[in-house]
Amino acid sequence: MTHLETSLRELRTDHLDIWYMHARDNAAAIPDELVAAWENAKKQGKIRAIGISTHNPNAIVDRVLETGKFEALLSTYNFTVGTNSDAAFKRLSDAGVGLVAMKVMAPARPGGASNAQQMKNTGGPLAALKWAIKNPLFATTIPSMVDMEMLDENFRAMSEPYAAQDAKILAVLNEQVRPLYCRMCYQCSGQCPKGVPVPDAIRYLSYADFYGQFALGREHFMALPQEVRDVRCGDCSSCAVRCPNGVHVAERLIRAQELCA
Repeated sequence: MTHLETSLRELRTDHLDIWYMHARDNAAAIPDELVAAWENAKKQGKIRAIGISTHNPNAIVDRVLETGKFEALLSTYNFTVGTNSDAAFKRLSDAGVGLVAMKVMAPARPGGASNAQQMKNTGGPLAALKWAIKNPLFATTIPSMVDMEMLDENFRAMSEPYAAQDAKILAVLNEQVRPLYCRMCYQCSGQCPKGVPVPDAIRYLSYADFYGQFALGREHFMALPQEVRDVRCGDCSSCAVRCPNGVHVAERLIRAQELCA
């Protein structure tokens, strides 16, 4: 509630249209007392809709529907994720929950200037956004835009249909980023014996490598427990974790530790 009051004060408003319960990736992270806090805020008129965000919709769909209180769900959804969560999205939409897509660009718009220009020249960002918005289950997306060129590109994505050429562009891009980009499928085989939350750590690295937001990635990394931050994957002779999508887990974790720890 303190966070909500801070947001209202800094935004100079008396209400939020949607207040998201952020990063809820398992049912246990949605306790009744949190739901009650959001309900109370709505009764007070400080929010108009109760929202929740997740990187793992399959893990929380039952809990979200069980509460019957959530009106909007913000979820990772992009061409690298594919249709893995479509069944959960359909259940949520059928129940009247509004769906918003995040991380829709995946790694199609990296932070590095040279890489970003290369991706733009191949049509990656445009194709990625067109892929996301073609799904009628989603009401909107949050693709990010930091300049007028990106704004124009986003408008163009809304005015052009997703075509065969876009699919070809994304197929090539998907293979290029396969060793680097965590799809947040939570299907890793094996667990880190030192307790590193592999999908989360690699996701934090993505902020720096793909979105040009190093500070945000490091902020999340530094919020991990001290014993996790102190782990150095380079000290291990082999990695116990394997990614079904082909991410080079050990290499990505070592880079995250070098950049953020």
